[in-house]
This record gives sequence, structure tokens and C-alpha cells, in this order.
Amino acid sequence: MAAQKEKWPRQGYQNTDVVIGNPLKTGNETVKVVLVEPNDLDMEQGIQQMYKTRFPGIEDLKNDLEVLEQTTKMKTNGQNKEIKQKVVKITLGPTEEDMWNKLKRLKQETENDQVVAINHAEGTTLECLRKMTEAIFHKSTTKVNIYTTNRKTLEEGQLATKMREANKPERNSYALVVEEAGKDAKTLMRDIKGKLTKTAGSEKILSIRNTKEGKLLITLEKDEKTAHNFDEAIKSISENVKTRVLGATVQDKETFHIRGMDSLTTKEEVLEAIEEKTGKLTEHSFKLSELRPQANGTQAVTLTVEKKLAEKLTADKYIKIGLVRCYIEKNVTVERCRKCWSHNHITSNCTGPDRTKACYKCGKEGHQAKDCQEEESCPICQTNGHRAGTGKCLAFKKSEVRILINTIVLTEELFDDRYEVFRRDRVSH
Repeated sequence: MAAQKEKWPRQGYQNTDVVIGNPLKTGNETVKVVLVEPNDLDMEQGIQQMYKTRFPGIEDLKNDLEVLEQTTKMKTNGQNKEIKQKVVKITLGPTEEDMWNKLKRLKQETENDQVVAINHAEGTTLECLRKMTEAIFHKSTTKVNIYTTNRKTLEEGQLATKMREANKPERNSYALVVEEAGKDAKTLMRDIKGKLTKTAGSEKILSIRNTKEGKLLITLEKDEKTAHNFDEAIKSISENVKTRVLGATVQDKETFHIRGMDSLTTKEEVLEAIEEKTGKLTEHSFKLSELRPQANGTQAVTLTVEKKLAEKLTADKYIKIGLVRCYIEKNVTVERCRKCWSHNHITSNCTGPDRTKACYKCGKEGHQAKDCQEEESCPICQTNGHRAGTGKCLAFKKSEVRILINTIVLTEELFDDRYEVFRRDRVSH
């Protein structure tokens, strides 16, 4: 099914919707479909266990697709009343083809029903399940709501990001962008040409040309060492020269926050303390922010460092800087919906308002955050004084992703109860 691999436009989904919630909370007129996974045939986990509790005997239905119709007779105010509920149990097999065939049978079974609620099974992605269901029920009179959880949508979003990164085309060359204020590309080329000629690896230069912005673009063969040799050689010419290497990455990097330094601590002291744990750092192996003030007269700093060095840095969970033993906290980066800015789902599953044209600082349209003169305001919790998704946002604090972050931090022993100040910089966007 090649269509499953394609990106479907939002308007392509006419008979299916994704809902965050519990299908058992739908009305009696909704047909409830429980997908039972091969590794949980006794329905002992998650939503399947809830179905077994709600509809006793459903676990005894052994065929691949069976229907349970339940009628409850009630007498209220002297009048008899019948409540009918229809439940379909589908036992999934190991393949997508098996699911496809059973969903086709489900369509036949529910052709006279208006609304169907189906759970998101663990063994398939939400996107795959929705595409299959839409393809089968498309243009029918039955509407299918696929129920999932915040956790599943978050995990699926993170997996999709990893897949996109893994599938990025590999560069077959590197590039170096060079610029200096007050100099055009020709003058800059005159300044650096002699240095490049004497630098090891000059034979690996493929081309040198000007950009539209007046910068110099040097294209090289794909050689990590040569790219960084040129970078260092050019920077040594003048402190005003700025360079940027494109395509070359030495190692995967991790980001940490170091907190608790006293008010007189300098950036040089922090770097010296870091190098005592990691050894001498090269220019390309780390990035250290400026120190920023914190509560109670302390300071904090953010460090990005190669993963192999990060393991040395965090071996003891703390670092001695000056007179103070400071704790190291790993930065947790999470995705948010690019459409409505929520952290409870990914963009492809968004049913919220479109904020793509809004300013991220004040939430209003018509300008960007860098040009904003308005007070900070959060459109998600509708409160002034903070941006969406920050530590002050009540909606973010209550979101499942915040709970997940707190769990990660506690699990990795990065939280110490001696800190009374809220860790504001724990999440980057």
C-alpha cells in the first residue's frame, strides 16, 4: 500500500477524526470497536482491560471479529426504557494486511451505523491506522473516530522526528561561509587567499564564490578535519572575521544547565572547572553561554558539549566551581504543535486553532516576536505575563509532556531538593 507512505493533505480525511480521550465515554448510539493486540489476547492491559470490565464476557469471544449487542431494560417514572449498545471486538494479526481485511469487514458490519469509535492499537502507528480506515470508509455514511492518548501522540511525534533526521540525504561536500563587516567578498578573498594556500588540505577546495549577501562561500570535499582546519586558519587572520561551517558535525551533542555559582563567578572559572572534568576542549567541541543571574544572588550557565565529553562531565552529577558544588541538569527538548502551540499532540493530529501567523510573544497576528512591542501573553491559558509553553504556563504545567519531563529529570537524578528555585530553563523550544 504505497499510499500509506505519502503525506496526505488534511482535507483528504473526510470520514475519520483523531480524538484524545476514552472511547468508552461515548454515547450509547456510538458503536464501540476494541482492537485486541496479539500479545494481549486476554485483554489485561490498557483500554482493552477497560472494555472487559465494562462488557463482561467480551473476552470469551474467540473469533477474529465478533459483535456483542447488549440491551439494558430500565424503568423510570413508570415507563419502560431500553438501552442498546453495540460493541465489536477485533483480534488483530501480525500484519498490516490482516488489519486491512478486518477493517473492511468492520465497514460491512457497521454500514447502518452513523458513528464508530475505535481505539489506537499499540502495534500500528496512528497515521497508518487512520489512512487505512479513511480509505475503507471514504464516502460512506459512517464516521469513524480514532481514540488515542497524549502519550502515544507524543511518542509518535518523537519517532517521526527521528525518522526524518535518519532519512535526510547525506552531504557529499562541506561548505564554509566567511564574512567580515565592512569588507566585500573580493577584499575578503584577497585577505584569506594566502592563508588558505598554506593550510593543509587546500587541494580539497572545490569552488570559491560570492553569495548574494556579499559573503564568501568555500565548497570543500567531504572532509571533517579539512573543514575545521580552514575554519581555524581563517579565524586566525582577524578577530573580526566570522565563519560558519555547513554540513560538518563532529559529534552528537547534549545540552546542560549548570546552576548555583556565586555572584562573583566568571565565565573563565566555569570553563576551567569544566575542563578539569573533560580535559582540554577544542573550539568545535563545546559552546558555553554567558552567565545569567538567578534567585538568591546565584548564577547559571548553559553548556552544549559533545556526547562523549558529556559522559565525563556528568559522571558525578555535580561540578565544583570556585567554592560551590554546582549541580548539572540535562536539558530536555520537546516538540510542540506548530499549528496551535500545544504540547499535547503533534501537528498532524491538531484540531485546535491556527496560530501559525501569530506572534509567539503576545499571541497576536500582524508581526513577529522579534518586532513585538506588546506584553508577553499566552493564548493557550489566556493569561498575560508569560509566553506559551514556558514554566509559568498553567496549561503547559498540566500537559502530559510536562509530566513526562519531570519524570525524566527525576529518573536521571538531576533534581536536588536543596534547590527551592523553579528550574525555568529546563525546556528549550
